[in-house]
Amino acid sequence: MLSKFLQGLMFVNQFTIDNGQVDILGNKQLLLPVQIIELLNDKKAYDFIKQTVKIGMDEEIRKIGSTTPLQRFNNLKDLMNTFGIGNIDVTFIDSKKQKAMIQINNSTIANYYISQRKKTTVPVCVITKAVLAGAFSSFFGKDVDSEETKCMSLGENYCQFSIK
Repeated sequence: MLSKFLQGLMFVNQFTIDNGQVDILGNKQLLLPVQIIELLNDKKAYDFIKQTVKIGMDEEIRKIGSTTPLQRFNNLKDLMNTFGIGNIDVTFIDSKKQKAMIQINNSTIANYYISQRKKTTVPVCVITKAVLAGAFSSFFGKDVDSEETKCMSLGENYCQFSIK
């Protein structure tokens, strides 16, 4: 079942899959298997993904036409859910101090590690951490970072990220 957000994008021809191409808001997307995450778990990948997401979010939010902070944030949340990060829940946000606490239920990345019975002693959601840092840098209009403070791969019920 498609989300209302994706249905809306399809209605205005801003989400298409045609001739082997996936296009969302005029940008080509590439759907890759979750296993690729193992190649992207380092600081260099984090910095690259964060910057790419910030630029992309700035552009996509502009295309959607969000005017108020609440509209912009809701569109940002819908976009992040659309890209398969998991079910995102904002448990705390302070726009003035540029801080937030994010909970991801059913994390695609953590679930991959769990399904593969991969042993880990540290949180594994580096890509999610980078995406959130880039997205919230866009939302706050200021460079922020993200730290994963809880991870399903470590036995937690959800993944949690501190944005500051």
